[in-house]
Amino acid sequence: MSTTLVNIAETASSTQPFGSQAAEVASPISRILPYLSSLFSASKHAFNLTVSLVKSLLRLSPLPIVLYAIAPVTVFLDLVVAIFILAPYNAAVYLLDVLFPLYVFCGVACITGGLLGLTGRILCRVVINLIRRREEETGDRARSRAVKKRTVKLEEEDRKGKGKERVSPGVQVKLER
Repeated sequence: MSTTLVNIAETASSTQPFGSQAAEVASPISRILPYLSSLFSASKHAFNLTVSLVKSLLRLSPLPIVLYAIAPVTVFLDLVVAIFILAPYNAAVYLLDVLFPLYVFCGVACITGGLLGLTGRILCRVVINLIRRREEETGDRARSRAVKKRTVKLEEEDRKGKGKERVSPGVQVKLER
């Protein structure tokens, strides 16, 4: 041994009480170790016994015969699933993967178009309301009165029935009474 290990061993032995005076105290793990060992070997033996019983039962079972008899059905169903389920699914996944940039671009374009249209609509309403307020503030009511009189006159003619004959100049309609 090296001198360092000898020094450590001498130091450790000098710190413990002398031979007959020291009482041997066993640690709890050393007391439980034999029980754990026997429990492990018993569980291993039980597992091996169970496996051997299951193997002997499987040798006697008719499962291989049944599997051999239904093999054509399982192969046919495997082909049907591959053709009608897996192939379309794989094709759809491939197409979606390839077309991903395109439908993301179209989605972003639609969202952007909607936002621009909504913004344009709001701005038009704001501009129209500003123009109306200026007309009211500047006193340009003569024009708005003329427009109101004209709409009232047209509504009255429509109520009386005179407005029914009024048609745009390019269209000729003959009304029979």
